[in-house]
Amino acid sequence: MRNLALIIVFAVTAAVSTAIFPFVYWLPKALACRTNDDPSAFLTYCNGADYGDYEHGAFYWNLEPEATKALRSARVLFLGNSRLQFGFSTETSRRYFQEKNVPYYLAGFTYFENMVFIQRLIDQYNLNPDVIVINADGTFFSEKLLSTPATMFISKRNSLYWRTLYGYLLKAAFTRVVRPICGTLPFACSQKLQTLWRRRETGAWLWQGTFAELNKTIPIDPATRPPAPDEATMREFEKAADSLLRTLRLPRHCIILTAVPNSILTDEPIADRVGKRFQVPVIVPHLEGLATLDESHLNAASAERWSVAFLHEATPILDRCLRK
Repeated sequence: MRNLALIIVFAVTAAVSTAIFPFVYWLPKALACRTNDDPSAFLTYCNGADYGDYEHGAFYWNLEPEATKALRSARVLFLGNSRLQFGFSTETSRRYFQEKNVPYYLAGFTYFENMVFIQRLIDQYNLNPDVIVINADGTFFSEKLLSTPATMFISKRNSLYWRTLYGYLLKAAFTRVVRPICGTLPFACSQKLQTLWRRRETGAWLWQGTFAELNKTIPIDPATRPPAPDEATMREFEKAADSLLRTLRLPRHCIILTAVPNSILTDEPIADRVGKRFQVPVIVPHLEGLATLDESHLNAASAERWSVAFLHEATPILDRCLRK
């Protein structure tokens, strides 16, 4: 009996050590991630090899229950990748929907995420908004592409799946302790790695000062964009769009396509083609003097201007679809 007790104690100790040691080893490296003081936000991405993505796993495994509750409750759902997030994570968007008393959620993701992962979330959480806004860029409408994070846990539940789950559980713990640690022991936190934080209630990203400087400005130059996709590629986009639109349980006139401006891709023709093919409204405001942080993502001032113009044009559609 005594030997059995010793075996049990040893097994429990070994299990606890195995679970805790990686966190203790990993924590000092993760403390290089820049922090944000907003208590409503969680650390969604840190630009370092020892952290990287958290938001994919946070939603896939429901590690942020307040965020997934807000996602399920949204009457207006925005879908896309990081360009959508930078374009609509604005005070304009927050104020607009607050004044209408309409819950909304920005469900764009890092790593050039597309419809495959987002469709998983729609099915998993039985999402049924009244309006969906899709940033129809060159990566979204694809049934084949998977982002790096998504490939690790959408595949079969092999050893990689369980290692990935454990890694995301570590990050779930970290996002809850990093602010108290860095507030109490600032010397332990180098704050040298770029980060993105996500508000749980709206999905908006907080990036100013943690990912890039507020006033960083690179004017958008349409001349640097590649030509519009060829006919074969457009047909592939149409095929993927058809697959997604068939699964969305709302009228086509309540699905809005857009193309957030940038200097990297020629996206507006994709939105126009898909919109015309499936009779879906397209709203792409054309404003002069827009600028990006990095040629790909709108800076703060341009995102405010562009989201004002978009929401102004979208208001008749939003009012009609939200009236029910």
